[in-house]
Amino acid sequence: GGGGGGGGASAGGQWDQFAANKNMFGIDTTFDESQYTTTIDASKGGITEAEAARIAREIEGQGSSNIHVQEERGQRTTVDYDEEERYGAVIGTGAVSGGAH
Repeated sequence: GGGGGGGGASAGGQWDQFAANKNMFGIDTTFDESQYTTTIDASKGGITEAEAARIAREIEGQGSSNIHVQEERGQRTTVDYDEEERYGAVIGTGAVSGGAH
């Protein structure tokens, strides 16, 4: 495990970039998610986690004609289209459905 030397391997052998920075450069790194995103108070959400999961399943089960949404919902596998069709072709030009590129 570890990789690259520098003392970044934890006891389990997995790479730990924070340990490596501390060992190699003396930098003690911390991470506070609230500095990068809005903290949500789940107790003020108005619904339970189970209800939110039910709603998510309902949404994810709905069909869509958008290939990107279909991929995210597991309704279409990435082998159905090549990379150009999935990420490069402009939807609505015909290229996605097999038309000219």
